[in-house]
Amino acid sequence: MSVVVRYHTPDDDGETRAQRAERFNRGDTVKTPEIPEHFEYLWGWFWDLDNSRQSDQGTPQPLTYQEIKAWRDLCEVEAVSWDMTVLKAMDIAFLKAYSAEKRAQEARKKAREESMKQLGK
Repeated sequence: MSVVVRYHTPDDDGETRAQRAERFNRGDTVKTPEIPEHFEYLWGWFWDLDNSRQSDQGTPQPLTYQEIKAWRDLCEVEAVSWDMTVLKAMDIAFLKAYSAEKRAQEARKKAREESMKQLGK
């Protein structure tokens, strides 16, 4: 999860690490996680849910059981309780990775500003 968030979360300029790597002809450095075949359905379900997640001032909010149930009912998805447990665990991992990536982006921004200040720009 952290790899996907790391490379696909836009910074304040709206650019992701993946886009930046591609811009500098370094697209080969972008990592793609390998999802075991028997878990691909959960990976797809999670990103379906993520596409409709609530946010507060641009910060993604945790998926609620009510949102998951509404999505499941609307999409007529047959899911067992284990699937729900995994989806919630994926959501926790996503939110932690998102928070860490935003902190890293802020640290890089601050370092750039300090560098520019030292250069007198």
